[in-house]
Amino acid sequence: MFNRCHQILSWTKLQQRRALLPSLLRIPFAPWVALVLAFGFAPNANAALIGNWTGDGNANDSVAGRNGTLVNGAGFDSGKFGQAFRLDGTDDFVSVPDDNAWTFGGDFTLALWVNFDTIRPGGLGGLPNVFIGHDQGGGPQPKWVFVQDGGGQMAFHIHDGVNQVFLTAPTPFFPVVDNWHHVAMTRSGNTYSFFADGTSLGSAVSALGLANASASLTFGQAEGLGFLDGRLDDLRIYDSALSPSEISALIPEPGAISLLVIGASFLIRRRR
Repeated sequence: MFNRCHQILSWTKLQQRRALLPSLLRIPFAPWVALVLAFGFAPNANAALIGNWTGDGNANDSVAGRNGTLVNGAGFDSGKFGQAFRLDGTDDFVSVPDDNAWTFGGDFTLALWVNFDTIRPGGLGGLPNVFIGHDQGGGPQPKWVFVQDGGGQMAFHIHDGVNQVFLTAPTPFFPVVDNWHHVAMTRSGNTYSFFADGTSLGSAVSALGLANASASLTFGQAEGLGFLDGRLDDLRIYDSALSPSEISALIPEPGAISLLVIGASFLIRRRR
């Protein structure tokens, strides 16, 4: 549990922290800080992570090589960490090749950072603001979609080609435009749990299975609807249901490593 809660940061960000080690070794508490920075965030212990798209200048998957493609002018901009995907809300999105992994034979987690420029109004039926989707098309087609409506409702939509359901978070979530928010959803058995900024929004239950859609995984739209207007960063897919504490561990806190690094830099300057 310790490792999984602390193996969350991407490899790219890990290298930035490790770059501090030579300087840190010159201060009294260096061994402890070095241990945290070098090993506390080692990515290989988080075996449940099956896909991670950081948007740092490319659409590559840093975990399994399921690299994406920018579509219709999607680009990059400043992110929560480094860079992020920039989407225009009109037709931009990111496409990742189809894979059986996106059908999920069991538990799973979807997690990402989002920063809205605008939040499109409308109910869930119109899929107004799509985070991630795996859909074969509009109407009665196999699909699943992680989406936010225009009235504070976070949801997960499933259609198996015959039956459909919108699983909604019991507690509303009202993201603030031009602010970074962390959103996540987990499935454990038949229970779907929703999170915003590390806080639980509650759960919903459905036994409807996910059909295997013959389609790309998409970030920022589904069914040609719900083109997200804003930025997406550090999109993650896990083949297990993360616990609430593990969801919280995806959100950096100012009092943790950041303050260690700031304090270390201060001491280094004083010793020069």
